[in-house]
Amino acid sequence: MGNHRISVQAAQCAVAAITWTACTGPASAGLSIGSGGSAATSLRISELRVDQQGADTDEYFELFGAPGTSLTGCWFVAIGDSGTDTGGIVEMAIDLSAWTLGSNGRFVGHEATFGSTAFNGQMLVVDPAGNHATIGTGDSLNFENSDSVTYLLVRAFTGNIGMDLDPGNDGTLDTLPWKELLDSVALVRSRSE
Repeated sequence: MGNHRISVQAAQCAVAAITWTACTGPASAGLSIGSGGSAATSLRISELRVDQQGADTDEYFELFGAPGTSLTGCWFVAIGDSGTDTGGIVEMAIDLSAWTLGSNGRFVGHEATFGSTAFNGQMLVVDPAGNHATIGTGDSLNFENSDSVTYLLVRAFTGNIGMDLDPGNDGTLDTLPWKELLDSVALVRSRSE
């Protein structure tokens, strides 16, 4: 429930071919991350922007659910690798407790530089009915390009950045430092590059 897989094959010309398919099992980016949230859970990850031509000034994530839903206790977490470990490392953890979904049921977390690059003459803007917030300063989201990363929306996260959730690197998380998994999206790097 709530698990999706996005396969990204980035070419050197900075154009990415993205395909979307639903996962049939509990794995995302090669990780077994546990069961999804309850049927009553309405919060979902609806969009991610992790790369663009040129500098990555417009990275963001968007959440969707019932209008006005509080994000108290919710966290947006990225699990990937480190320089010395092949996977299961908490790369990013953002406490979303200060925000709510907008009247259109959306929340956008973005960089301070969001909306600074024109695409075919158009700038990215957040719908006025949606709530949004700058996460840190500059390129502080710093989503990884051309790498396998699993993004989670969880409730009651108790871990920390740099924590190894899969010390045996067998693709199954040994530690689940959250009370509830609400949604997950994996960007899986093509190994044929």
